[in-house]
Amino acid sequence: IRDIGVTGVQRCALPICYEPSWLNPRRGPNNSLYYDYTYSANPLIQQPLTSGELAAKELFLRVNGVDGFRTVLFGSQGKEGPGYFAMDISDPCTPPEFVTEIRIPRRSLAGADPAVYLMASAGPVSRRPVLIVPTYRRTSIVSAFTTVSTGMSQLFHGGRLHAYDIATGAEVASVGLPIPVLAGVHYSTAPVCLDVTGEGTVTHCYVLRTDGELFRVEVNSDSFGAVVNITPQDATGVRPSTLGNRQFHTSPVAYFDSNGTVNLVFGSGNYRDLTGPAAANQVYRMRDLGTRRSGVPAGPGELNQVCAPDSNG
Repeated sequence: IRDIGVTGVQRCALPICYEPSWLNPRRGPNNSLYYDYTYSANPLIQQPLTSGELAAKELFLRVNGVDGFRTVLFGSQGKEGPGYFAMDISDPCTPPEFVTEIRIPRRSLAGADPAVYLMASAGPVSRRPVLIVPTYRRTSIVSAFTTVSTGMSQLFHGGRLHAYDIATGAEVASVGLPIPVLAGVHYSTAPVCLDVTGEGTVTHCYVLRTDGELFRVEVNSDSFGAVVNITPQDATGVRPSTLGNRQFHTSPVAYFDSNGTVNLVFGSGNYRDLTGPAAANQVYRMRDLGTRRSGVPAGPGELNQVCAPDSNG
């Protein structure tokens, strides 16, 4: 990271250089090596290093007991790697106040996009910035009742949704996601989370699986709640998003309509088969009526409505 002035001249004598520690081999149980990147093994094929997305946000968070606004850079190993990182880049000319490396559970794979949200907390700070990300695992278990040898096939276990404290890297919450029955199905897309109460912290997250199954995860104070399958169905009970060998590798988009109802838009497409049938490429929009806050008027609001003052004036 280099701080370049208006004239294009580098202003920092020593730019910030950071290399995630997961690029180096680690010793596991029985002294076995894992996360071992052999760069010279095959120079013709890309090996993932920091192949996920990079994102920067202005956040108000507590670092070493001090609250304040900071510019934080986030990155992920990509959907083939073992973790995420967060680094304070508020002043690129000075060493960062913190560099947090978040290692997900062993043999798990990270999603591609780091997603940052405010989560309610019972601690000294009522709202803490957290990294909410999915993980999934390669395993020999296809379902709860079937075990096969993976060999070179891409079989995955059901994933988990995690929330990590940005400043410390500590796991705040975790919840299991449903196990897919079909091989090659996993949770690699970033969740989309939102606040349906207006209290300033997220209340629900939506996770889209690569087979088109859509799940709503309740978010509580320092914890996750119920996981509900809300995959849309047509009038006959068929889930059109799961038909036609459709695959979903991008995150859904969430927004509120004029009635305060959550709307979700997501699309399918098989990037491995660019000449496949057009039926595999679809865009879906659904309304989630299960998150609507009770007491919210059914119609759109009007600016000329008058509200009586409450006890706080």
